[in-house]
Amino acid sequence: TLSGGGERQTELALVTVPAGASLILRPSFLAAVIEGPGERLSVRRHWHWGRLAWVTGTFRYFEFTGPCQLVVGGGRGVRAERIVAGPEGEASGRRINRGATIAFSPELRCRPVRAETFWAYYRGMNPLFDDLFTGTGVLVAQEAVPEAPAGGGRRRGAATLGRPYWLRARWGRIRGRHKNFSGL
Repeated sequence: TLSGGGERQTELALVTVPAGASLILRPSFLAAVIEGPGERLSVRRHWHWGRLAWVTGTFRYFEFTGPCQLVVGGGRGVRAERIVAGPEGEASGRRINRGATIAFSPELRCRPVRAETFWAYYRGMNPLFDDLFTGTGVLVAQEAVPEAPAGGGRRRGAATLGRPYWLRARWGRIRGRHKNFSGL
């Protein structure tokens, strides 16, 4: 049984990454990784050192290559959106609150853009930057960004779940191996 660790608004979802596909995931949302028998998890790190990486504090992404299943947590649920390019390759995009982004397919281009209102950031209600996704691919996001805890300070994403097991142990040592996984 999986739960949100005492946070009432955190819900877990199972994301299946098929063979040959991959998903770029923000690690704070990961609760568990499930592999089938005889399968080996492949995780690649991507480092970004540009000006926007320094401004937003986002230097590293993890890319999970299938086949595998990822258990992710999000505030009030998790949704997946398909983003498609406009007709004749016309650029179209999806802008989303930076704290709501859980994962996206590597075919999408993700870049930070300044949030529309500064005062929401100043009051601690929203991050200063949003994520803008362009191209064709899949975006996985949480329905609602959890509010700041009463003691002050913002908690981002499913950090309310606590650190995932694979971060506590040496990389790749603890993995869930279940043939029949159901219940999510």
